[in-house]
Amino acid sequence: MADAGNPGRLRTSMAMETFDELLSLWCTAEARGATDVLDRLLDEDFLGDGPGCSLLDKRSWLARHSDGVYVVERFDWQILEAREHQHTAIGIGVQSQVARYRGMDWSGDFLCTVVAISRQDRWTIVNVQLHRQPETVPAIPSARAGSPAHRPGTRQPARSVHRAR
Repeated sequence: MADAGNPGRLRTSMAMETFDELLSLWCTAEARGATDVLDRLLDEDFLGDGPGCSLLDKRSWLARHSDGVYVVERFDWQILEAREHQHTAIGIGVQSQVARYRGMDWSGDFLCTVVAISRQDRWTIVNVQLHRQPETVPAIPSARAGSPAHRPGTRQPARSVHRAR
């Protein structure tokens, strides 16, 4: 999501009214390594899966971008299903990336689950879970009959963001 007053820059207002807005801004911030934006999107209690099965708190998640440890050339996100229940939302999708971690190739497709909460009309991400996928990623059946992920032709379009070199 670009700021209309600052073309090419990320929106600075963080009053996310919907989970969809949060996911869109998160994708863009991850692709650009925008730690200032990620800092506002991630909850203080955030935990996320890092490379090598490590668990990263908010500070460590942000540091991987700012230290140059995690370098993203391309980051794509395709949501398969999203659910909201009161003040909690879960998005399941496929994260595809071309990236390097500590100089090693960390490119691939990852099944990605994003969990967010809403407090005082502001959504923040509390958890990101990643699981590396084989070369082909099968469609994930929905646990809920009739959901968009379960009906042919109704999957939401991919959200692709590419980091400029």
